[in-house]
Amino acid sequence: MDSRAPGAARAEEVENESLHKLYETEVHVKEYKVLTQKDQFFAGKFDPEKLEQAMNSYASMGWKVIAVATGHIPSLTGAREELIIVMEREKGGKK
Repeated sequence: MDSRAPGAARAEEVENESLHKLYETEVHVKEYKVLTQKDQFFAGKFDPEKLEQAMNSYASMGWKVIAVATGHIPSLTGAREELIIVMEREKGGKK
């Protein structure tokens, strides 16, 4: 048996529903993009100016850089370092 005052259980239920709706509207779903030297912006040849243009272009679509790293890529002619940029934005951002 519920020892709360009459209507208290319903008030709690309404409050829980409201909190759930608030949570749903406050949760921001992110999407991610990985930019490497093989990206279409570089046309097979890495160029720092093209990197800047690419990053500015993605920024205008709502992307922001969250991490930068280099990867050690082995190949037949030896290993090379490749720049890797991770970006994120709110899902449903500008296209």
